[in-house]
Amino acid sequence: MKPKTTIILICILAVCALLAGLAKMGVFDTAPIPAPKDRRLFADRPKQATCLTITGSDGTDLILARVGGKWEIPTQKPGGIPIPVQARMADHLANTILNLEYSRSFDPAGKDGIEDSLTGLDGPVWLVAVKGESDGEKNAKTYTLLVGKQAPQVGGDKVETYVRPEGSSLAYLVTADLGSLLGRSADDYRDRTVITLPAADIREIRVAGKQSYTLEKSGKIWKITSPVAARIKTDAAVKLLDNLTRLEVVRFLADNPKDLGPFDLDKPQLAITVSLAPAKPGKEPASQTLMLGGKRDKNICATLDDKPGVFLLPAKTLDELQPPLAKLRSEIVMDFMPLGVGQITIQREDYPTFGLRRSGGWKFTADLKGPADKQVVDKLLRNLAALKAEKWIESKTGKDIVPTATITLDILGTGKKLTLLIGLQTLTDEKVYIQLVGSKEVALVPAAKIREILRPAAAYLPKVPKPVEK
Repeated sequence: MKPKTTIILICILAVCALLAGLAKMGVFDTAPIPAPKDRRLFADRPKQATCLTITGSDGTDLILARVGGKWEIPTQKPGGIPIPVQARMADHLANTILNLEYSRSFDPAGKDGIEDSLTGLDGPVWLVAVKGESDGEKNAKTYTLLVGKQAPQVGGDKVETYVRPEGSSLAYLVTADLGSLLGRSADDYRDRTVITLPAADIREIRVAGKQSYTLEKSGKIWKITSPVAARIKTDAAVKLLDNLTRLEVVRFLADNPKDLGPFDLDKPQLAITVSLAPAKPGKEPASQTLMLGGKRDKNICATLDDKPGVFLLPAKTLDELQPPLAKLRSEIVMDFMPLGVGQITIQREDYPTFGLRRSGGWKFTADLKGPADKQVVDKLLRNLAALKAEKWIESKTGKDIVPTATITLDILGTGKKLTLLIGLQTLTDEKVYIQLVGSKEVALVPAAKIREILRPAAAYLPKVPKPVEK
């Protein structure tokens, strides 16, 4: 081996021996990284809060309680009704308090401390008590926080507040605008939703106002069932339900007024009731009734039958919740199934009245006896079922039609009758006024359609086959 190579090997061995010695001495050991300091004010905070009590400097308490999974403001009066609270706001406040982390702590009496008189902790602006729940109500613990003044801001938009957990002698600085959170009034927390029944489950809407009518939902189809059976425009029904279920309170006026007269709610302008399907046969369905009374500026006074309080809604609500039937009705004039008709009575000024009865086939009644032409009668019913209004006109009296003819349908198995009044023809555009008995809406339909429907009794006689020529 060359001398130069030998020298290099000896040097490498010497360095390795030195490194091994240093490692044995622990020179290369790394110090463990210290765990970050826990800066939570409440290290043993609960899974969720069950009660919040906010006490202002004037001694006034605002209590929010979670009952049955829902937040509410408990009633302070015997027999009173709790006030529903917006869950997201109550949860946000509780979570903010329980999860507070401090950026600085100090002893007010210490060298670098700030006196309580300067931080506002000598007479707290707010006192917040959060009752938690961990292993059940028996082990519930209350976390109380004294909230002082907001710290002076030095550049930036970070808001800091001085606080102190009850029982501690230290003061803490937290990054949170607690003044804005705790300065909310009870009304700010209240649930402003008016109709609380789920929109998808509503099966009936009853309107009593300028007009009175009932809408019912069967499957996915809405229909008018009172004062007359009629079809409804799908988009009109959806819009009415949407206007109703999206209502929000503008302002709360009174929680338990002894007299509704000052709000003109003793005789409301409008009462609208929404109902669900009965939970069980024979049981009354869950429902809510909204009543609208007198106007206040740009709003209108309102109340609910299940919540004895008065509140304000936008004034436009009065019109949005009672659209005229003329705007709700579909173009179909008569809502019936041709196979469900048991008898037809046709009365005209220029022909004797005659009737047709379903009995196996179709037969004449009264003076005319014998069978009727089934195909012609079935066509009459199809034409009536397909009759469409080109325009609906809202009648003020319900007696605007001067009938020149009537057609009455008896519906099998129901005892119900549908009577169509046929009026005069317009002078210019070949249209005829028609109206269902019980309805205040008048329809304009093509005169040609009415002429096809109003045929004399002879048109329904069976056709006599022509003799076969020999």
